[in-house]
Amino acid sequence: MDKKIVKKEELEQLRVLFIESCPSLPKPQDVEYWGAGRIDRAKRAIRRHGLERIGEVFRKVEQSDFLTGRNGRWGKCGIDWVLKPENFSKITEGNYDNRKPTAMPNTSYDLEEAIRKATVTAKKEAALSAKN
Repeated sequence: MDKKIVKKEELEQLRVLFIESCPSLPKPQDVEYWGAGRIDRAKRAIRRHGLERIGEVFRKVEQSDFLTGRNGRWGKCGIDWVLKPENFSKITEGNYDNRKPTAMPNTSYDLEEAIRKATVTAKKEAALSAKN
């Protein structure tokens, strides 16, 4: 792993990037109050991915209805969770991207149309039964 020294200014840039990119999520406090674990994860992420790539991932997080809690299924995402290497990888792989709903082909919710189709089908079946 690259042993590049990460400066406090870069940690602050990461924090600001998170706040700007993820307005739906809790804002991390100032870097001076960060614990050792958060600082370590942030430094590793900066060394491994760089701030530009991290910003892309933060924007993916904000687009995710699941990670932001907009879909009501989860609401525990924050900077610490995102910076964990296994979670960061899952985000980049698209595991938390919004899924397009799969619509059933030719699905209609028009009750009158459904009654007409059922009537036509019933008439056809009655006609076939009468012939046999």
